[in-house]
Amino acid sequence: MLKKMQWFALPWIALPLALASSPNAEITTTGHAVLWRNPTDITSRNLFYGPGGKEHEPRGTFTFTKEDLDGTSPKFFVRDQDGVKWKVKLGSEARPETVASRLTWAVGYFANEDYFVEKLQVENLPPRLHRGQKFVASDGSVPNVRLKRYLKDDEKTGIWQWSQSPFTGTRELNGLRVLMALVCD
Repeated sequence: MLKKMQWFALPWIALPLALASSPNAEITTTGHAVLWRNPTDITSRNLFYGPGGKEHEPRGTFTFTKEDLDGTSPKFFVRDQDGVKWKVKLGSEARPETVASRLTWAVGYFANEDYFVEKLQVENLPPRLHRGQKFVASDGSVPNVRLKRYLKDDEKTGIWQWSQSPFTGTRELNGLRVLMALVCD
């Protein structure tokens, strides 16, 4: 049963970890944390839309809620016309991060519902962002952004550590390392 996914920040993916000790996490039959699942439906996976599919593709009106000053890349939050929360990432990481999330998901790892948008029109965008103002076009639109969808009960609970995880020494973690080596510069 899946009540709430906890996720931990990793450079370009978020790993939902099913932690048996958490009452709001996915509980597996073995009671263990989950990093990877065999993608039995690999031929049907749509790499263009990724894990969220076409049905979760961003569309409609987006309204600025607040700027995110964490990390090094300029980001801000918006809500769409249906009340869905999205994190908008600006700059050079938007395209490769979206592609990396698709590849990660395609081979069975958990990944964010990320979408690349060529031109995002945002209502109530402040006249000046603390970071990323150079990415805002003169008409107020923001070109070439990555939108990360927040699922209803998503909760960030911490930063994921390679050396202190329940996956240390597993072939699933080693596979993720190989995948990261392939997609990173």
